[in-house]
Amino acid sequence: MTPVALVPILVQAGTSVFSTIVAGASPVLIVLLRPIEWLRGCLHPWRAALMLFVVLITSWGLFVVSHQIRLRSHPQIDWAQVALNAIRSEELAQTAQPSAKNEPRHLRLLWEFKQPGTSFLSTPTLKDGRLYGASCLIDVGGTFGSIFCLEASTGRPIWQVARINDQDLKGVFSSPVLTANGKYLIIGEGLHLDSECHLI
Repeated sequence: MTPVALVPILVQAGTSVFSTIVAGASPVLIVLLRPIEWLRGCLHPWRAALMLFVVLITSWGLFVVSHQIRLRSHPQIDWAQVALNAIRSEELAQTAQPSAKNEPRHLRLLWEFKQPGTSFLSTPTLKDGRLYGASCLIDVGGTFGSIFCLEASTGRPIWQVARINDQDLKGVFSSPVLTANGKYLIIGEGLHLDSECHLI
């Protein structure tokens, strides 16, 4: 008599369960029936049909069991509830924080600087009563930008540059930086989709 050993196969979630079960069940059936009997059995239609039926039923049963185990080990997460809990905890944290004594009050708009269709994607720099900023205009032909200087108290434009060496500036995303002596402004042009950009 041939000794038979059964080796359990642990299937991880996300792998092909069916193919693993079939691959694991086939050698067991071959050992149980012996190779010669397996080949002889395939010659008889009723034995072949019975063996195929047993393999399919066993594979289906193992698949159902492994699926149930996987569902129990990975419980369903209600992401909508998780989001609501996060929002509520954030609201509670904000209401629990005491208001700062020196926070600004009675804020009012002093001036506006607008350019039609233009976005301001970077943070301006303020030095000696002047505000240095950059703009970005996204169009079908590409991105276009400008670098400007405004009077901080009134918003009055002092200067604005949109072309350098007869070439349009690309849209500006980076923020301007001034040297310590205030003589030079350094800024990079271009967005992620732009190529051949310059440091100005």
